[in-house]
Amino acid sequence: MNLQSRIRDLMNERGWSVYRLAKESGVSWSTIRHMFERNTEPTVPTLEAICRGLGISLETLLLGEGFTVLDDEQKMLLSKWSTLSPEHKQIFLTLLNTLGNK
Repeated sequence: MNLQSRIRDLMNERGWSVYRLAKESGVSWSTIRHMFERNTEPTVPTLEAICRGLGISLETLLLGEGFTVLDDEQKMLLSKWSTLSPEHKQIFLTLLNTLGNK
């Protein structure tokens, strides 16, 4: 789910229109409308303002409710993962699946 869809879902949960989100967040109506209609990516300051208007944290918007906080070991694994080639990622996944089945 992209950011626009997530924001739209949160608006729908509250019964809010684009105008209401603009009013609550202090972000211009046209900026929010363009975000939805033209699928433009909002800036970080815009996202922060929208989150304030919705009464949620930026983390909740980006990760959803009940997100998992990674420990240092998990962060290290993700960091290393991003440096692997597609072939090495596949090898690593095969190894993990093999280990997980024992």
